[in-house]
Amino acid sequence: MSTDKTKKKSASQKGTVVKVLKRIKKYWLYLAISIVMAAVTVASTLYVPILVGRVVDNIIGPQNVLFDNILTILTQMGIVIAITAVSQWVMNICNNKITYHEQNDIDNTLKLREVLKTLPPFCRDYFRAIDATTTTKTRISYAYDIRIFFQFLLDQNPMFKDKNMSDFTVDVLDQIKAVDLEEYEEFLKVYKSADSSKTETNGERGLKRKISALRSFYAYYYKREMIHTNPTVLIDVPKIHEKSIIRLDTDEVAMLL
Repeated sequence: MSTDKTKKKSASQKGTVVKVLKRIKKYWLYLAISIVMAAVTVASTLYVPILVGRVVDNIIGPQNVLFDNILTILTQMGIVIAITAVSQWVMNICNNKITYHEQNDIDNTLKLREVLKTLPPFCRDYFRAIDATTTTKTRISYAYDIRIFFQFLLDQNPMFKDKNMSDFTVDVLDQIKAVDLEEYEEFLKVYKSADSSKTETNGERGLKRKISALRSFYAYYYKREMIHTNPTVLIDVPKIHEKSIIRLDTDEVAMLL
């Protein structure tokens, strides 16, 4: 009986360690730097008393103090103390970064759950699937983008005018044609937010992100044979054009000077 309890406790502890390692895996760089800085801090802290002892060793007696040696040792001590301070500072920064990102992930996860409540129920499968390969920030952005798409269908497509967001099932994706997505792309340039009735606009980057989110969304269900068509591959993703460099002519430069 005692052996079984020990095994269960060991398995539970092992499972906890695995979970912790999975969570901190994405912060491995900060963690590695923090560990190195902690080692440097410990080593330098332990080295200071040794240097103090060397100072004492150079005080042989009255009128017999080796000041040159002591000055050298004090210089070394100052360097070691500076290294200790810097390593502690860097270690604290890394630990704070890990804490900040972890708390941010928790907040974003809770926020994502709230956004998912406003989406059609079948969307949860997609977001569970991309959990391991995306950040919480990315998933929230995708959730908002996909919600805009379904809101567009409700507001702009006569076929869905009598439906609610929760009425949509995965079959609705097969009812969308490439022309509908082209209309959606045009809609995204300027539209009214359903939450605040605020006018929203999207440039090339915003359009590309929202169409990319929709492509990923469609690809998931198409790959798993839950839908039969994927019209997102039939439309072009907006290209991002680099801003041209505006150069001043000689007269304009002279005016500025």
